[in-house]
Amino acid sequence: GIHCMKQDLATSITSGSAITINVNNVTVEMNDFKLGGLGGGVNTSATGIYAYNRQNLTIRNGTIRGFAQNVKLEGAQI
Repeated sequence: GIHCMKQDLATSITSGSAITINVNNVTVEMNDFKLGGLGGGVNTSATGIYAYNRQNLTIRNGTIRGFAQNVKLEGAQI
């Protein structure tokens, strides 16, 4: 499905992920909003958007910053 952001999202997590995608065929429409992890500090190991073994993912129209990895896709056949 299509999931749309309606505002900026900021987090101070230092591990894990701000957004985890657990199904195939997903679009994250950021609508020119920001996903920020700067609150986690310079030693963060957090990820902005994470998916494991998923297919047909789209992340568009936004800014992701301040994470150890802004987008992490693992195990997917891209």
